[in-house]
Amino acid sequence: MNLSTKIISSIMILMSVLVAALTWQDIAKEESMFERLVEDRAKAITNIISMFSIERLLIKEYLALEVELSNIGEKTTDIISITVTHNEKIVASYQADTLDTGHIFIKDIYTDSHQLKNKKLGQVQLILSTSTFNRLLEGHKWEKIWSGVLSLVILFVAMVFLLRVKVLRRIEILTKYSQIIAKAHGYTKTDEEQKEIVENFLNSHHKFLDGPSDEIGQLAKTLRTMSRSIGEKEALLLKAKDRSEAANEAKSAFLSTMSHEIRTPMNAILGMGELLSESGLDETQKHYLGVLQRNGESLLYLIDDILDFSRVESGKIILESTRIDLNEMVKSVVDNFQLEAGSRFLKIVGIVATDVDPIRIGDPIRLRQLLMNLVGNSVKFTPEGVISIYVQSNIKKQDSLTFSVSDTGIGIPAEKQSVIFDVFTQGDSTTTRKYGGSGLGLTICARLIKLMGGEIKVNSKEGKGSEFQFTVDLPQLKNKNKTSQFAPIKDTQPKKPRMINSDSKLKILLVEDSQDNILLFKAYLKNGSCKLDTAVNGLEAVEKFKENQYDLVFMDIQMPLMDGYSATKAIRKLEVEMQRKRTPILALTAYVMEEEIKKMMLSGCDLHLKKPIRKKLLLDVISKFSND
Repeated sequence: MNLSTKIISSIMILMSVLVAALTWQDIAKEESMFERLVEDRAKAITNIISMFSIERLLIKEYLALEVELSNIGEKTTDIISITVTHNEKIVASYQADTLDTGHIFIKDIYTDSHQLKNKKLGQVQLILSTSTFNRLLEGHKWEKIWSGVLSLVILFVAMVFLLRVKVLRRIEILTKYSQIIAKAHGYTKTDEEQKEIVENFLNSHHKFLDGPSDEIGQLAKTLRTMSRSIGEKEALLLKAKDRSEAANEAKSAFLSTMSHEIRTPMNAILGMGELLSESGLDETQKHYLGVLQRNGESLLYLIDDILDFSRVESGKIILESTRIDLNEMVKSVVDNFQLEAGSRFLKIVGIVATDVDPIRIGDPIRLRQLLMNLVGNSVKFTPEGVISIYVQSNIKKQDSLTFSVSDTGIGIPAEKQSVIFDVFTQGDSTTTRKYGGSGLGLTICARLIKLMGGEIKVNSKEGKGSEFQFTVDLPQLKNKNKTSQFAPIKDTQPKKPRMINSDSKLKILLVEDSQDNILLFKAYLKNGSCKLDTAVNGLEAVEKFKENQYDLVFMDIQMPLMDGYSATKAIRKLEVEMQRKRTPILALTAYVMEEEIKKMMLSGCDLHLKKPIRKKLLLDVISKFSND
């Protein structure tokens, strides 16, 4: 057994050295990879700064360059400082509020013009913090170390188990040969026979000593191969996950940009259409204008569907938990479709069962979206008859309600009912051409209902109509008498504006870079008691705010030189420095994603209004803030 102990010790030492060497090699590779990652990130940032600095240095717009550097620095957490020099003098810089240390990266700025013969304009000096990378690297190091320790433990347990099995087997062989030797001593044998017995015993003993080493070596090799294979697969999975997350972020950014770029001109298109409808038009002109407005609204619905689907798919929707009045909600949905339904001889009714407590807790925005989508579908596919909304208790589960939306429309073929909740799918491929739509409405409904802890199903007969039924958990509101739980609903009817200034007009600053939208805003306020100033970018807005006092500011977000986020922060800072009363700043923008709205509110805005904005809503908002 002493020899076996030496074998085990030798193998363990060998395996420990091997695992330590492999672990150290992996850690060295990780360090090299992180260093390359820092260098690649620094190169990308300096390239971007170099590209937009060329024009600023050529025309000497150093202030605008400093603003752009600040935007980059504030949006990138690992930047410590950025410095741009021209003729060996610092012309623009950014310094983060941190005492962290980092690596310095320098890039020369050259013109890309052949006329200037690629003249050197200056330099970009970037100091990039490595704290984040160091923390990640430290975590990876400990992962590798613990992985090595775990591998050694597994190898040791497996080897001890195999040795135990082998020892027991060899003891049986030794016992057998001992019995043979004992018998040999008890009987008369020739020397040759005794010699053969001893040789057989020794051969068996050598096999016992040599066997385990080979088998353990093979086992160690197999385990090492398995460990390497698992590590490689894990690395591939992590890369695939990173690629998927990057693709999802890119998709969300693209959809947000496209939504913004479409909503901005649609604000002018639908707004001017609304102003035209107030002018004296003949019947033919009213008909043409109606077609224009309906198609514009359809385009907006399509954009909203795509954005909603993207939010649901990426898991970025967070449900609210606030007061819901089911009676008011159902009435609101019915009223929303009454005009369209009346023009097509359709009747829409909404009923909340008498045994249902209408005051509930849930997400009113998402619940209303569900009903709007389902009723909108019914209106689209029902040429005549009745559409009904019915709310009743779900007897299978407490605090759960069942919502039914039924119609007398074209119905859905039985073989198509199982796919209508799939992405970009409609019951018949011809319905898109005939009725319009993206095929996303029911998909969004199904995923929202699942997020709310419910389910949706359809019962339909072709040519006779459809019924969509879904259940969601909506707990009853407790302590209804304690009004402090929820803010009272304010009267939303427009009131006559209360003049805040000493003069007779409400002073409003509109910060907007689109001349068409400025023209529309002025037209909306043409008959109102307001004095309107305009600014076409954030820098101009800050200067005008410094020189004048305003009762209300409407702030666009995406603008040249300085965006709405930075302009709002600068105005809030000015109010503190100049000891002014807080001025309401309303974000009037084509950005509608939740994370963008949250960013606006954090920058200092008081309200978010999305484009396109209707005249009545704009006047109501101005009236509200003028009377607060």
